[in-house]
Amino acid sequence: MGKNSYSVNEKNFVDLKDAGIFGEDKTLFEESVSIRPIKVEVEIVLPSEQDEAKIKKGVDATVNKYAKLLSKQASDAFPIIVECIKEDRRGGTKSYNEADAALKKFNTFVKDRMESFRVDLRSAVADQCGLKAKELMTMGRVSTKEWEIKPGAFRSETVVEKSDDAEANEDLVAAVKRKDWMHAGVAMNGALARIALNRKKAFKGTALKRLAELFPKDQRTTLKFTPAMMHSNGAGEYTFEFLKGDNHGKPKQKLEALLRNGIGSQIRRRVVVTAAVDLESYSEVKKRTKDSETSTKTGTATKDGKSPKPPKK
Repeated sequence: MGKNSYSVNEKNFVDLKDAGIFGEDKTLFEESVSIRPIKVEVEIVLPSEQDEAKIKKGVDATVNKYAKLLSKQASDAFPIIVECIKEDRRGGTKSYNEADAALKKFNTFVKDRMESFRVDLRSAVADQCGLKAKELMTMGRVSTKEWEIKPGAFRSETVVEKSDDAEANEDLVAAVKRKDWMHAGVAMNGALARIALNRKKAFKGTALKRLAELFPKDQRTTLKFTPAMMHSNGAGEYTFEFLKGDNHGKPKQKLEALLRNGIGSQIRRRVVVTAAVDLESYSEVKKRTKDSETSTKTGTATKDGKSPKPPKK
């Protein structure tokens, strides 16, 4: 490194004690959360040789500023997480969701705030050295890998609170044995699909998005959700129908593979799946409409059971 550059290496922007986490609480937190150091590896390149003490003063001011900002956010989020851990161990069912939300809020703050670190660092050093910020250059990286709740740390991670929609969903193994049309909710990523079935209600809104819970956490960010209809012949053959646009651009063959692998793994048996895409309406809906029209036509007989005579011309 020449005299015209200065290296900045930091990784202690957040300390549990600065967030008010001590003793037993610290142990609980470390047992339940994967702690990711926030790393700064930056080289400041200056236009000419400068007083190193002035450079260090600008660096220290920037590092301290960010440490305080992040510690403040940690002190808001981490005690909530500790209380959620304790509540989970007492049998609480909402603990995981609350802790996960608090940690996500912290991660988002860290990511958004640290994006400005190099700009602020350049300005602070330039100010101390009597230079303009544009005369300096920074090279390197700022790493803000997300903190995560450790798998299995929360019992309530696997507890899904029931809603009216969830209670109405069919047990998949039992449902696919029926010879019937059923409403289907489908969630899919690039390699797999997961389905839920309901004989009475179509999947939409929250009921559809809840299918994300059928996937591991690290696979939920790229999911596509869609309603469909599914017909079972009761012997392991299933036909899925998707209305226009609901197939998310996936061709018939791709959808069939996703659904075959998905439903097959869900019920743990080999299945045969066919798919129809970009339909104007479902076959089951067409059948009901046709039956209704037929019933209307055959229901015009007179009281004596004879069909009415056509009007005279």
